[in-house]
Amino acid sequence: MGDVGTLTAQSPATTAEQPKRGRRLLADLAAMGSMVALAFLVFARLWVDPTRRYLIDGASDQQLFEWFFAQTAHALVRGDDLLFSNFINFPTGINVMANTASFGLSIPLAPVTLTLGASVTWAIVLLVGLAGTAIGWYWLMSRYLVTSRLGAAIGAGLAGFAPSMISQAQAHPQMMVLFPVPFIIIQLIKLYRGQRIVLNGILLGLIVTWQLFIGEEALMIAAIGIATFIVAWAAMHWSEFRARFRTTALGVAIGAAVSLVICAYPLWFQFTGPQSYSALLHGPSGNPLESFWSFSTESLLGHAEIARQLSMNRTEENSFFGWPLLALTIALVVWLWKRKVARVLMIVIVVAAALSLGPRVVLNGEATWMPAPWILFRHMPLLDSLLESRLAMICVPAMGILIALGIDRLRKSTAPTRYRVVGYAAIALALLPIFPTPLRAADREPLPEFFADGTYRAYVPEGGTVIPVPPTVPGDVDAYDWQVKTGMEFHIPEGYFVGPWDETGRASYGAYPRPMSWLLRRIRDGEGLTVNEADKAQAKADLEFWKASVVVLGDQPHRDELKTAVDELLGEEGELVGGLYVWKVAP
Repeated sequence: MGDVGTLTAQSPATTAEQPKRGRRLLADLAAMGSMVALAFLVFARLWVDPTRRYLIDGASDQQLFEWFFAQTAHALVRGDDLLFSNFINFPTGINVMANTASFGLSIPLAPVTLTLGASVTWAIVLLVGLAGTAIGWYWLMSRYLVTSRLGAAIGAGLAGFAPSMISQAQAHPQMMVLFPVPFIIIQLIKLYRGQRIVLNGILLGLIVTWQLFIGEEALMIAAIGIATFIVAWAAMHWSEFRARFRTTALGVAIGAAVSLVICAYPLWFQFTGPQSYSALLHGPSGNPLESFWSFSTESLLGHAEIARQLSMNRTEENSFFGWPLLALTIALVVWLWKRKVARVLMIVIVVAAALSLGPRVVLNGEATWMPAPWILFRHMPLLDSLLESRLAMICVPAMGILIALGIDRLRKSTAPTRYRVVGYAAIALALLPIFPTPLRAADREPLPEFFADGTYRAYVPEGGTVIPVPPTVPGDVDAYDWQVKTGMEFHIPEGYFVGPWDETGRASYGAYPRPMSWLLRRIRDGEGLTVNEADKAQAKADLEFWKASVVVLGDQPHRDELKTAVDELLGEEGELVGGLYVWKVAP
């Protein structure tokens, strides 16, 4: 296809080099089927019984997303506001649009949620996320970048099942359901070629909108990667780029207009509506330098303790490419150096990796004096809420495309067979150490009988409020299960969500705790506090603020101390009902 690259070439499907149609179809089916099978392997322990199993390394994020799926489905049925809910953090509520509600998944899957349950929806989303993303990249590579179906399949396999994707798949569907991204790139390629500007511009806008409603942060990261590619491509193809710029920009403008029409009100509500915020509070979250050549927890050669030391947690192992893949990437860039597209991909990888380091380079567990590029962007609007570690995910499809280009060249090479075998073996040996392993899953605790058999209805009127002891916080969201499994029939205070934390408009995870909530948390943590008259008066005020119907205590650390404290705060003994201590609150 020449040094000009692949963006202006005709689709490989039209070239004389392609296999016959039947063989191409079989190759496509084999590639896509393998990706679905691999996704099932990754989630095998969850799919044993998706209604009862949960991924144990995702903290409480599975329960959070199941809550979002259930809240959206029931809001659709009841005609409630999709963008705002007070079922948690009652009565203040939360700005659902400003959280990771993933309407692009929860709305189309609402029938599944209502009939089979939010847990099944969660399992489907994860499976489709990995397999669908890999298939999307396969479609892009096989139709627009390479002629080798094998090369496209292996490159797309890396893009869909890289360590960062598997890590995010434990807790963050908004970061790993990325199948619209390769189709965004396809539409940009079509516009660059001058094909059906209006139609492809409209399709671009619709696909961008879908990805926005799946995960805004993922779309922002993809936009950074695509923009880097475009700038580098334009620098190396300036005369061609300048000639094609006007028609391409027209199509992009059409897409932007379509997307803006659909997204204008939801985005306005997100940034200016009730419980909106200006930025998410988080500290430096860049990737330590050593993480790039190390192996992630869930890789075949992964080491959990090493990965723990080099990442925020198991769900944010975003840069663990392993040294063999880094070596292969460098070798491919050198081997394909005459191809300008390989040099452009190298620039994308280097820029993304550098940005993902955060504001300062971290080495041996310590932030060094050396500033990293992100220090220039960390206070910019929108970017100040982004976890810079995730920018390393941009490298993954770029590496996948390099591998696809390398295999494509190997297939066409006239070199002796032994040299081509060495090339294939090098690719296999680089990818084998990061092959994904099944994610850990376990049976979740059964729903307390108080909720499972409907006993709660005798204590909680329609639209009433259940007060867990202590009120729900990030990391302890059993009350979300109570709501989801009973059809969202009552409210709870506080909870796990993103919302404004202080008067500056900055956000954090969860609500700022009321005094009664703070007291109960400290008792649960073993501080051995005693209740005084001021605490009793404050508890009465807090229960009135929450419009409490019933207070319930399940299995918690220091449960006896918590029961004694609530007995004193409410002036009555809690009764054991359906596995929970229960205090009915007078209206």
